[in-house]
Amino acid sequence: MQRMPMEHAPSTSTLTAALVGLMLLATALLLIANRIKWPFTVLLVIAGLLLHAAGMDTLTGLDSFTRPEVATEIILVILLPTLIFESAFNLDASRLRYNWRAIFTLAVPGTVLSTLLIGAIVGLLTPLPWEVALLLGSVLSATDPISVIALFKKLGAPKDLTLLIEGESLFNDATAIILSKLLLAALLTGIGMPDAVLSGLLSFIIIMAGGITIGGLLGIAFAWIAGQVDDEPFVEITLTLVLAYGSYLLADFLGMSGILATVTAGLVLGSIGRPRLSTSACRYLENYWSYSAFAANSLIFLLVGLRADLGMILDTGPILLAVLLAMLLSRAAVIYGLTPLTGRISRHSHPISYSYRHLLFWGGLRGAITLALALSLEHTFALGETIVALATGAVLFTVLVQGLTMGRLVQRLKLDRPELSHQLMRLEGWISAYWAAKAEVENLKTTPELSTASLDDMLCGLDAAMTRLSAELKTLRVEKIDLETEWRLFLIRCFNIEITYLHQLSESGYLTESAFLRLRASILQQLDALRHDYPLPEHKRLMIRSKPSALLMRCFLGRYEYRSWYGKEEYLEAWGRAQSCGHLLAILKDMQQDHTTSNALIPRAQQLYLSWLNISKARLEELQTTHPESIRSLGTQQLKYLIINIQRQAIKRQVRAGTLTEGIAEIMLRELSGELMHARKEKFSLLPGRIAELLSRTRPQHRSSRYF
Repeated sequence: MQRMPMEHAPSTSTLTAALVGLMLLATALLLIANRIKWPFTVLLVIAGLLLHAAGMDTLTGLDSFTRPEVATEIILVILLPTLIFESAFNLDASRLRYNWRAIFTLAVPGTVLSTLLIGAIVGLLTPLPWEVALLLGSVLSATDPISVIALFKKLGAPKDLTLLIEGESLFNDATAIILSKLLLAALLTGIGMPDAVLSGLLSFIIIMAGGITIGGLLGIAFAWIAGQVDDEPFVEITLTLVLAYGSYLLADFLGMSGILATVTAGLVLGSIGRPRLSTSACRYLENYWSYSAFAANSLIFLLVGLRADLGMILDTGPILLAVLLAMLLSRAAVIYGLTPLTGRISRHSHPISYSYRHLLFWGGLRGAITLALALSLEHTFALGETIVALATGAVLFTVLVQGLTMGRLVQRLKLDRPELSHQLMRLEGWISAYWAAKAEVENLKTTPELSTASLDDMLCGLDAAMTRLSAELKTLRVEKIDLETEWRLFLIRCFNIEITYLHQLSESGYLTESAFLRLRASILQQLDALRHDYPLPEHKRLMIRSKPSALLMRCFLGRYEYRSWYGKEEYLEAWGRAQSCGHLLAILKDMQQDHTTSNALIPRAQQLYLSWLNISKARLEELQTTHPESIRSLGTQQLKYLIINIQRQAIKRQVRAGTLTEGIAEIMLRELSGELMHARKEKFSLLPGRIAELLSRTRPQHRSSRYF
């Protein structure tokens, strides 16, 4: 890279101030985006365009970052590993195995099909050579779905659909980068098309397999290292940072796919390494990587605006129109052509509805990868600058036009209406809140200092609000809720209570995080099925561990350690679901006595949860037979958890009472966390009934009226 003359090079303090200013600008834009309901990325690009038009990038020295070679390295080497590792680490691996066929179809064949279609259409409609048109097709095939994912989460779209988009984006980026490198090599060397296809296919497989292998091996190694560290959040965060960039740089150095290496490393660490991390480290990791992803994403889209040369883009004229047409047609072919071939998203779901397909089509935005790949080509061959102008124009079109019209499309498709279950929960939640406020105001009547007239006015206002909400609730039940719909809504709440209860067991140490995540994933599948009219998955099927994950853990732990670990995890999952089913049955019994819910729903729910409880108990008995060495008569491990949690509660009570300072309490809680980590690494044993009875007295109990 050619250095700037010293007299024109911006100082370090100037660049630092410019970067700090960009992050401050991004923060302000995030607040504005939340206020005006615009996509955050759209505002970032617009801000970048305005800064470039005002010449602020030149004044602050930021133009040195927008040079093609520098911008490419910043995006691909510095910012991209952060984004893809954060997404992969937080991806639900337990649900990923149900969606891998659809994800693979969209990410690999879908990207290849998109490349071929864009290349063919651009080659036919423009004077660009066929080789250049195909190269442009590979550059434009990388999608950036961040706005769509945020929209899907806001709309409450099926979680499998959101996972499909996230997974497609992660592997689609890698496929697009590999294709662009292979097509560029063929263009520069002048290899004939048949030879290029044959050698390119072989290289494509090697590069992908190499990246996955490197990332998988490093992920396993770092997961083992993380397990040897006792409650050191900064060390564990540093390990994840080294893994994110180390896997990318090592794979790239060896000529393999750096993106696939980082994606695989993140998936492996998130699935088998996360349970070995301390609880405090998991909280730190979530906050650290969330902010890192926010910062990286902000800088990328600001860079898109700063780098855009509107004059050069407008000069491309008709060619850009042909490129945009080709890009939209190829996206339509992938979404409307390939998604029906994949059938259902997963075996527990229905096919993707046309409303969501329309969103997937129009939400195929282009972003960082497209810009970085285009910039890397600018000085590579004669038409490199044209490629950059066309790619930048395509990115601006998708971000500014498609991104800004997503909201209207959602309204046209009638997907902006809240779910019936959300409306019901909202009304009942407000009624419960008003009842609590009314009870408190009535208690205040005995206070002589307060005016009785004022309290009476407050009570009248609360009664009026409750009357209005009760009328809305009654109208909702009469007009939109039949018996079967009410049953599904009732079961949705039961599942939500289960997840909350299992989370409390995990936080208290009675469940490992891996067991909790698998249990939560199985319940979320059932929850999604109810919300979106899918067939309800069988409880027995959800209790079975998949063969790929079992094989991965066998390789990671070894034969004998795996057998012990398998018995422990399977037992904890069955035990955890049995506990949550028992918890729900107790709540349902209380509700039956209080007559707070339809008499027809409670027996039906009791029957269902009793069957699931029996399935879990049968699984426990099966494990006692198949894994006797992992299941002993004494509950040593759970007893330690019990004692540690009792000590934690006692320390927190002393802090609230003022008999213990927060600093000393923090040290004591840290020591207890270390003991908890050691307890998790010890031999596992079955929880006897007497200790289970004692545990039930220490768990937080929930009044049914707060949930139903």
